[in-house]
Amino acid sequence: MAFKVTKDFPEAHSPGGNGFHDVMFPCLRTLAFLLLLPLLFAQAAYGGINKKLLKAAKAGDTATVEQLLGKGADVNARNKFSGTALGLAKGNVEIISLLLLSKEMTLEKNPAP
Repeated sequence: MAFKVTKDFPEAHSPGGNGFHDVMFPCLRTLAFLLLLPLLFAQAAYGGINKKLLKAAKAGDTATVEQLLGKGADVNARNKFSGTALGLAKGNVEIISLLLLSKEMTLEKNPAP
């Protein structure tokens, strides 16, 4: 397929034409979808058990925190503001103890953004 390229692409604006825009826009939409796909999966992973752990730690719900840790929630998970369950517990000694005694807990001095 050959394109006739002119100064203002008149064939691209014609209805039903096979112009430059008719070919490129579907390609760009597909490319945008493929680039955004990992973000969709990351959001889905964040929205599960780890989000519940962060909410329970912030609310001070010790029983729920313990239950979620037993189900495999990631104690190092971060919310969109880079807060962890440990930081959200805000002085609740029982929840802080549960989180610190968890096998997976890591204390990073400079967390990745």
